[in-house]
Parts: sequence; C-alpha cells; structure tokens
Amino acid sequence: MTEEGVSRRPAASPASQGAANRIGLVLSDPSVQQRRDLAISQGVVVEQARGASIRAELRPGDVILATVAAGRPSPVKSVTQFNDLLAGMARGQALTLQVARAGQASYVALRIEE
Repeated sequence: MTEEGVSRRPAASPASQGAANRIGLVLSDPSVQQRRDLAISQGVVVEQARGASIRAELRPGDVILATVAAGRPSPVKSVTQFNDLLAGMARGQALTLQVARAGQASYVALRIEE
C-alpha cells in the first residue's frame, strides 16, 4: 500500500502470467480502478523485474507509460503492444522507457539483451 492507501500492486492478469519478456519484465494491464487510483490513462504495471530491467532500476509497481525506440516515441497501451514492440527490436538496440513511480515520471534507458 502507498501512503494514500492505494495498492500499487495489481492482481495478476492473464497477460502478466508466465515468463518475463525480452528485457526481464513481467507486466500487467492496469484495471479501471488502478487507472483511476494512479491517475493514468495508459501504461502497463511492472509485476516483476529481472535481468536488464533490474539493472535499469525498474521495480514492481512502476508504470511504463511510453517508449522511445529508434527516435520514435510511442505510448504504451497494453502488455501485448509493449511486448510486440520488444519482439521487433534487434539485440543491442537502445530503448528508453517513460516510467511513473510514486506519482513522478522519469526516463529509464536500457539495451535489448536477447
């Protein structure tokens, strides 16, 4: 729970169950209530972080709002859309994520490892 009494950890959705994606994240699509509580209209919630995502200091509860890949910004609308973007990226390609944590937005840079 956060100070406001709002849980930042969503219940696992079908999209979040299973293996981590190419950058080591297990993600979920936020529920309508979470979108309202977190004051977001888009994004995906980090359930687990491993590998490159840990080194980039991503944590459970972070919300990935947008990506910048090859100079092109793109809002993150769903887990499927985000993972499809990763699937189309080459190993070693740079990726920047706009991340919200505790109501503050920041940018995280990493490289695709696999």
